[in-house]
Amino acid sequence: MTEPMDSYDALFERSLARIEELEAEVAALRRSREPVAVVGMGCRFPGAEDPRAFWRLLERGRDATGEVPADRWDPRALAERGVRAPARGGFVGGLADFDAEFFQIAPREAARVDPQHRLLLEVAWEAVESAGRAPTDLPARTGVYVGIGNSDYREAAAAQGAGAVDEYFASGATASTASGRLSYFLGLCGPSLSVDTACSSSAVAVHLAVGALRTGECDLALAGGVNRIITPHEHAGLTAAGMLAPDGRCKPFDAAADGYGRAEGCGVLVLKRLADARRDGDPVLGVVLGSAVAQDGRRAGLTVPHGAGQRAVIRAALADAGVAPDAVGYVEAQATGTALGDRIEAAALSAVFAGRAEPLPVGSAKANVGHMEAAAGVGGLIKVLLAMRAGTLPGTPTFRTPDPHIAWDDAPWRVCATSRPWPAGPRVAGVDSFGFGGTNCHIVLGEAPPAPAPAPKHPDRPCHVLALSAKSAAALRDLARRHLRELQTAEDPSPLGDLCHTAATGRAHFAHRLCLPAADHAELAGRLADWLDGGAGEHGVVRRSAAPTAVARFTGAIPYPGAGGELLATSPTFAAAVARCAQAWTEAGGAPVAPADLAGGAAPPGGPALAEFAQFAVEYGLWELWRSWGVPLAAGAGRGAGRWAAACAAGDLDVPGVAAALLAGAAPPDSPTAPAEGAEDAVVVEVGPAEAPPGAPAHTGAPAVLAGIGPGGEWRSLLAALAALYVRGVGLDWHAVQADHRAHRRPAALPTYPFQRTRHWFAPRPPAPGGAAPPAARPPAPPPAASPAGAGPARAASLAETAEALARETLRAARPIGPHDDLLDLGMDSLMAAEFRERLQEASGRRLPLTLVQDHPTLAGLLAAVEEQDATGDP
Repeated sequence: MTEPMDSYDALFERSLARIEELEAEVAALRRSREPVAVVGMGCRFPGAEDPRAFWRLLERGRDATGEVPADRWDPRALAERGVRAPARGGFVGGLADFDAEFFQIAPREAARVDPQHRLLLEVAWEAVESAGRAPTDLPARTGVYVGIGNSDYREAAAAQGAGAVDEYFASGATASTASGRLSYFLGLCGPSLSVDTACSSSAVAVHLAVGALRTGECDLALAGGVNRIITPHEHAGLTAAGMLAPDGRCKPFDAAADGYGRAEGCGVLVLKRLADARRDGDPVLGVVLGSAVAQDGRRAGLTVPHGAGQRAVIRAALADAGVAPDAVGYVEAQATGTALGDRIEAAALSAVFAGRAEPLPVGSAKANVGHMEAAAGVGGLIKVLLAMRAGTLPGTPTFRTPDPHIAWDDAPWRVCATSRPWPAGPRVAGVDSFGFGGTNCHIVLGEAPPAPAPAPKHPDRPCHVLALSAKSAAALRDLARRHLRELQTAEDPSPLGDLCHTAATGRAHFAHRLCLPAADHAELAGRLADWLDGGAGEHGVVRRSAAPTAVARFTGAIPYPGAGGELLATSPTFAAAVARCAQAWTEAGGAPVAPADLAGGAAPPGGPALAEFAQFAVEYGLWELWRSWGVPLAAGAGRGAGRWAAACAAGDLDVPGVAAALLAGAAPPDSPTAPAEGAEDAVVVEVGPAEAPPGAPAHTGAPAVLAGIGPGGEWRSLLAALAALYVRGVGLDWHAVQADHRAHRRPAALPTYPFQRTRHWFAPRPPAPGGAAPPAARPPAPPPAASPAGAGPARAASLAETAEALARETLRAARPIGPHDDLLDLGMDSLMAAEFRERLQEASGRRLPLTLVQDHPTLAGLLAAVEEQDATGDP
């Protein structure tokens, strides 16, 4: 008996479905073991403001601990009160300083934001920039995982009394908002977790991020930890518990170990699946091969380490990584310097790595910077990544005499007391991180795989352009100085094309801008130095609401010998456009020509018609190149032969139509001047051989004409015009600008953003009668200045002054607020916006809409809206 046909169809469908299920399971299994690349990192540790400085500190064996800073507490006064606590530790300066305006936080709110949150924001920004990514352009599915446990700032503020508690107290100093604020600021929608497992917090945060990447829960992750020490309470409590060393130093595995030295700091890693990082050409600093987290469970006491738990988590991480103990070449130990803790960890290491042919080197960064508690794990990870890249194992500076209570004769490992080379080969390391609440983590790192060699199919362009931007004029000058210093001091600088590519595509673009074309490092350094000394250079301030109109003018100028040749050899987009022209000419019945006959030749053969077509081909190629860069050029007028290109740009003709018309002896079509070209704010871009004087103007006043290409520097002419458009705020796509030469590019290490920090600290308000917290202090609204009836301009000026004064008071801003400054960018949130609107309504005697600030976030905009309301009589 035969089965009905539909049963075979159903069976086939079920089989396909099952195959798809099995393929998905195999893919998930592979992903669950996929290495995760570290593509960026940032840190602020004692004695080190960034990873480069941290490596110098480690390599030289420096002790970065110091006396308790004066802005924390007075150890002598503490001792006089009978409180025992070390007078030394690892500290990071600038506790109260923060660039609140950069992070769009009003001074009023910034004073309540925990310095841990502030430091995290800065270091995370730097970490993403180090990855060659613009922090404002991260994937929405980016996860944020932050190790944080300290609550000193919250306690210090609350200790000021009820008057110190305001509407920003809860959000400003709560652990959950550390990760939440970072996700909010960067616009990230992936998982956002604040993790507190004490000393293992940041390592556990990295473990969670790795897991989320492997399961596909996010496509990129920021993971790390932060710790700030503000009050002496924890110092005193840990001293009473016998955990802190009296001299404030960690002495791992040493006979003198008598407790740990507390330290603060922040470290952030940017993580991505290795396959994705390779696909996108990201810098791979190392890979996480595997990790594990486990709890000690029941033991001798809550804070007592457990050897069995430590052995289990190390073995689990090795298994997750698929790495045998013999393959591990170094372990960054927890090694805080407590006698009991170090001995238990020593026994665990001996058990896991027993039977090795060569002793395993072991060390700890805590000997250099102290124990950064919630940030300690990520500090160890950053140390190992730096050591792998350098091929050097740093020493352990406080290791003098081996702890006699450790069974050294049977130990398969030795403390790396002094710096030594890390043998070449697949470098693998483990990082221990154990929390005093019993949550243990171990992470296995591998060396970065070799990056594939560039395989460009065409020559690189001979000139590049450095685009720098910042949120203020002072920051832009600082950024220029940093780049100049890097150019002058770098021992092995990246190629100039890589530097300019990273600056353009790997940084956010702000209002204050500087853009400089250059052919080599020396020229760029000279141009930066000249600009810093007051010389020429394309720079300007962009207002989002006032971008000028860019209009193409097709010159039709008599071409110079070899016009377009430099671009034909180095720009695939230009070359492809000229090749289309050559093909169209042949297909229309003209004598066969090659692209080099149209662009780059001394004089194309074939008479006047072909000569005119060659002029058209160069201008058409330039138009296509500008379009490929995402520049919103309006098709403008054409002159002479440029009228053919203008007609193509306007959509009135296509390339075959131009070829046919010229072969038929037709005259070029009329090309009226584009209306936009006469606009006051228009920028005219010459498309074709230059008619305007060479070189883009060094000012940003309008109208402006940007010269076309010329002999001996076609790329320089184009990039000078591009620079002028950029500093004026004309939209362009830097990724598209670099697309033709992407195969030449590799991410380059560049200076990170120069934050302009000012002091922000809580200031208590006097308590209200009865001890209740008073409402937020609110000065009375300044009344509008008296003016004669009907004196419109005087009344408007008075209202403008009132609005500016009220906005400053609401934000607690220290500087004047300009008419075009965005109040939301200055940190005016919904609470402040409602207060500002209410006070402006009271002062002006007008009824103002509830969404006034949200709809019109600048003073100029909201005042214009109020005037329009007055004119129309709308409520």
